[in-house]
Amino acid sequence: MLPISPTDLYSLSYLLPFLFFSYVNFNWDKLGFGLTPTDYIYIMKISGKDNFSEGSLSRYGNIEISPSAAIFNYGQGLFEGLKAYRRPDGGIQLFRPELNALRMKNGADRLCMPSPPVDVFVDAVKKIVLANQRWVPPPGKGSLYIRPLLMGSGAVLGIGPAPECTFLIFTSPIGNWYKCGPSMNLYVENEVPRATPGGTGAIKSITNYSPVFEAVNKAKAKGFTDVLFLDATTGKNVEEVSSCNVFIVKDNVILTPPTNGTILPGITRKSIIEIALHLKYKVEEHDVPLMDVLTADEVFCTGTAVGVTAVASVTHHDKRTVIMVSEPRVSIFGAPSAVIVEGFFLIRWGFLVAGDLLEFLGWGFPIINSSLSLFHELHSLHIIEEDPFTGGYSFIFEIADVQEPSSFRKASTIPQWQATMQDEYDSLKAQGTWVLVHLPEDRAIVGGALGFCASASDTSLFVKQDGSNIIILLLYVDDIILTSSNSVKIQGVIQELSEVFDLKDMGKLTYFLGLQIQYKDNGDIFVNQSKYIKDLIHKASIETCKPTPTPYKPHHQLLTSEGTLLADPTLYRSRVGSLQYLTFTRPNNAYAVNTVCQFMTITTGIMYFVDIIHQLNAFSNSDWAADLNIRRSITGYVLFLGNNPISW
Repeated sequence: MLPISPTDLYSLSYLLPFLFFSYVNFNWDKLGFGLTPTDYIYIMKISGKDNFSEGSLSRYGNIEISPSAAIFNYGQGLFEGLKAYRRPDGGIQLFRPELNALRMKNGADRLCMPSPPVDVFVDAVKKIVLANQRWVPPPGKGSLYIRPLLMGSGAVLGIGPAPECTFLIFTSPIGNWYKCGPSMNLYVENEVPRATPGGTGAIKSITNYSPVFEAVNKAKAKGFTDVLFLDATTGKNVEEVSSCNVFIVKDNVILTPPTNGTILPGITRKSIIEIALHLKYKVEEHDVPLMDVLTADEVFCTGTAVGVTAVASVTHHDKRTVIMVSEPRVSIFGAPSAVIVEGFFLIRWGFLVAGDLLEFLGWGFPIINSSLSLFHELHSLHIIEEDPFTGGYSFIFEIADVQEPSSFRKASTIPQWQATMQDEYDSLKAQGTWVLVHLPEDRAIVGGALGFCASASDTSLFVKQDGSNIIILLLYVDDIILTSSNSVKIQGVIQELSEVFDLKDMGKLTYFLGLQIQYKDNGDIFVNQSKYIKDLIHKASIETCKPTPTPYKPHHQLLTSEGTLLADPTLYRSRVGSLQYLTFTRPNNAYAVNTVCQFMTITTGIMYFVDIIHQLNAFSNSDWAADLNIRRSITGYVLFLGNNPISW
């Protein structure tokens, strides 16, 4: 499978809609890789070994610095790069920020600079992301790029380190790399090495990058994505691309050049290696001759910006070698890298991960907790009474946005709402369409005694705001799933419901609609479908089948006019129906499942029941000024032949 697209995730994390943060007014679909200034920067001054000023947030803008600063005169400076990701549940997380802190410290030691400790570094990153959280793109639209800088800002004239350094962080939202293309076409540079033995190739010194600008610009002018550099000693072994590490796969062995002083120890690189080893793949770190790259089964690059991106071709001495062919491996990644890459993206984007990858969940560093991590547990209740709505009680709660007043009484005390209600009342009277009457004594206003509000997106989901606590209730047939940010509130709602309905408390939820629920000691709740998937594979009798990254031929169009109709479509419908539930935690399969769902029934023309009355019925509607935005009238009609609409 390909890495899951975060925009499509649909699991229990939908329980808390995105109502607790707001985005900046920005067209996220057009987000590119350029700089987009955000609201705040973080600045800290460092003099001596442990003399740190208190870091502070300032509005984004220019900073004052001496022209004799070491950063200008002798290039004494480092930078780091990491990202903040918007999780599908609305939370925000970083990916292994402590490793960025350690890498900056190693670089600072090499350049004789004091650096912030790991906890100070991570705390500063957390503060800048929180300050700019409205700039963290929605799930799947990109990420917030974070650029920590450590520079010699003190004035110097003679060659030597600056007496004072500045630790600064700025951020910028950036789009997904795949917008630049699903793969890379690399050009091999023969004359200019990226780094030399004994130099600064292993740290993120600012002096490492401008020397390769010319080579990269020449390659891009020829249409290449980036440059693949060779080692400075022999000129025969590959080292890395201008800003990312390189891997090759040959005979199911993953190879990558070693970080021996000329190659930056990438954090994505380290993570891919650790996942691969954990999944029992063979990984080797040694010199990789260029010829091995040109004959590899796969080549891919890793880095903060590119994530994990496949290499389609490598050009050396104007001879282009195609690495990734369009058929049959259109998924870009083949095994084993497809499995490894999927695991990496699942963890980095903060997806609910089960099975073999659970131990890597600690790599995600939450800044704003996910919806589910706010709650103590998911509680399961069962309604024993066959018809719980007898006796005049209603489980249909007032539909209201949580941003609005919680009651009419409260709204009537707010001038803006008073004016809004008066406008609506005047509009109804002016239209003359409705007859306004007083509420009869024997009628009651539709509402809910328990104070829940029905979700506009899911009529079976109810939310209650009780002070600073949130209570969420999901009604499924005769079962109720209940959760809250306060465990005491859960018991309170159970008690209230028990006074109205005959209930059985089933305790903590462990299995629901094929979803397995696991609880961790730190309060996290994880959802997976391992058992459901195994059962599905068993029912389909495909336990012995081997996976393939591309089971489906590209550009093939399914047509109702092709193929032979099944004599008994029951089995097909059952399997496709089961796959629909699988998309809860595998939304990357949603498109394929939706496609095959369209062929569960094949109907052409108008179908009539035997006992139908074949008569023509016409209905029309005209609602004057019904469009609430522009007060435009809405009219329409529909013609039925029997039970079938034939024109509208």
